[in-house]
Amino acid sequence: MTYLEIETSASQAMPLEVYLFRGPDRQWRYTSADAEVVVAGDTYLPVYIERGSIEHSPQAARSDLQITVARDNQLLADLAAGLGEAVTLTLFRGHASDQDFVTIWKGRVISSAFAGATGVLRCESALTSIKRQGLRRKYQCLCPHVLFGAGCGLDAELYAVSGSVAAVAGQVVTVPGLDPFGLSWFAGGFLRFGLYCRTITGQAYDNLELDRALGDLVVGSQVVIYPGCNHYVDDCAGKFGNLINYGGWPYVPTRNPFSGLGSSIL
Repeated sequence: MTYLEIETSASQAMPLEVYLFRGPDRQWRYTSADAEVVVAGDTYLPVYIERGSIEHSPQAARSDLQITVARDNQLLADLAAGLGEAVTLTLFRGHASDQDFVTIWKGRVISSAFAGATGVLRCESALTSIKRQGLRRKYQCLCPHVLFGAGCGLDAELYAVSGSVAAVAGQVVTVPGLDPFGLSWFAGGFLRFGLYCRTITGQAYDNLELDRALGDLVVGSQVVIYPGCNHYVDDCAGKFGNLINYGGWPYVPTRNPFSGLGSSIL
């Protein structure tokens, strides 16, 4: 029988839901059932998980879906550690007596927080991106491209530097061998440790200051470090040799001919 036939039957319905969270390099599969559920060859683990109601209205695209999980949930712990990539959610609904599952909601996790013995995941619908206004290009001196992004065109791995952590003090990580690159070569870049990323907010020789501490980072951990860009033409040309892809207008006049004494264009 199909999902719809069972769903509308008088007595055969045994509804259950499965949650597929997808990250950059891993997946988390959960179900609200009291036993493991296998869907299309994938096993979904029974955990404490519940959701808010799904809104079906013209404003559905603006509605968030709240997911509540146990405080020790692995996904919650990984999000708290900082994955550095977006985590998407696909919610399926089916019945225990059949393998026909249908997608009832899709979106992405936009925030996570601990709340007593539980954790709360706030998710926005995939329809939100359709309603959102697209980015507009501005006439500015600075380059608007994301470093190593599509507009920039550089390959991040060509500029990556691997190293071993020598010391960790909160948000400050010491990696020997960075001093020759310069005082702020990696400032504005990022540090990758396994699946986790942290923005480098400052550099002093071999010491890197991160935006947030990495709890699992210890002496001897292997990390990969990527340089930053200040989005000025000097960095683009001198540091990366990528002037051909510079997206700003570095020679925009700074003098306004319409204001100031003696600035008239007449």
